[in-house]
Amino acid sequence: MDRATFAGLCVLTFLVPWDNTVAFAGLGSLSRLAGAGTLGLGLASVLTNQRVKRPHLFLVIAGAFVVWSALALLWTTNLPATEERVLTYLQVLLLSWLIWQYARTEERLHRLLIAYVLGAYVPALDTIKNYVQGANFFGIGRYTASGFNPNEIAFILALGIPVAWYLTLL
Repeated sequence: MDRATFAGLCVLTFLVPWDNTVAFAGLGSLSRLAGAGTLGLGLASVLTNQRVKRPHLFLVIAGAFVVWSALALLWTTNLPATEERVLTYLQVLLLSWLIWQYARTEERLHRLLIAYVLGAYVPALDTIKNYVQGANFFGIGRYTASGFNPNEIAFILALGIPVAWYLTLL
């Protein structure tokens, strides 16, 4: 069960950079579906093995932040936007916990980094394709992948390029 959960975590990490590219009506994005499946595997593995790693201080602080954000639902002036933000924070917290729980070795962490870099190729190549075709132009010389704004692509690459460089140094 541990291996299956880690494999799901690798697939999820691969899908995260191109989250906006593939979506299903009523279900959400492909990465959201993979995340739900991986979380289910992770919880089943924890229940089966009855083994949970002691949470790192980061997870405790992040959990407190999610709770605080959820409390903001009591006084928000924009309920739908706040609900969406709290759900996003909760998803990031759960992903962080999955990584903490199942990427226990340096080798597993490297595999997750490789999955992210490979996943970042999808929107990067789509951006190049759109540039060549003249599609998805956002003003002064800015092209982007389908379903993304230029700032999202910049963020994905700003994370992916240093990680790729780090991996080549191993």
